[in-house]
Amino acid sequence: MIYRLILFLILNFASVGLGRFIGGEGPKSEWYVGMNTAPWTPPGFVIGLSWTLILI
Repeated sequence: MIYRLILFLILNFASVGLGRFIGGEGPKSEWYVGMNTAPWTPPGFVIGLSWTLILI
C-alpha cells in the first residue's frame, strides 16, 4: 500500500516538473506580467502552494 502511495506521489510531481519544463518562464514572462489582472489575483507563490497541497 505504501509503495503505491509513493509511486503515485512520484508520478504526480514528475508530471508537474514536466509541465514546468514545457511551460518555460510561465508567469514570469513579459506577456503574463504585462496582463491586466483583477486586483484580487493572488501572488504566484499562493498558486504554487495550493497546487502542491492539492496534489498531496
